[in-house]
Amino acid sequence: VGIFTLTATWVGGGFINGTAEVVYSEGLAFAQAPWGYALSLGLGGLAFAKIMRKREYFTMLDPFQEKYGPRMGGLLFIPALLGEIFWSAAILAALGATVSVVVNLDRVTSVIVSACISVFYTLIGGFYSVVFTD
Repeated sequence: VGIFTLTATWVGGGFINGTAEVVYSEGLAFAQAPWGYALSLGLGGLAFAKIMRKREYFTMLDPFQEKYGPRMGGLLFIPALLGEIFWSAAILAALGATVSVVVNLDRVTSVIVSACISVFYTLIGGFYSVVFTD
């Protein structure tokens, strides 16, 4: 389940739509996301997984917080938070683009509808159902 959830998190609508667009317009050689994701997951797993499990870390910020204190952990949380916000925006934009084509709505309305459906789905089923349906 963990592998499927990680894959579903990384390979979302932004990834699918962006990769398809780049391959169509520039060619397969310019599709950087699949190679970058594969390399970062593989090298990150080889370099950090054993150490982080041994030290019982939960996040990538834990070693920095342990070494430099809670203030640095809080400071390093800001780029991670911004990344999540922009990633969520990319996913909603991709979902909105798909909905706008299928239902023939304008892009802004489609993104808002997509966001509402996503929030409703998560609230009704909880995170547990999201993990198993990813």
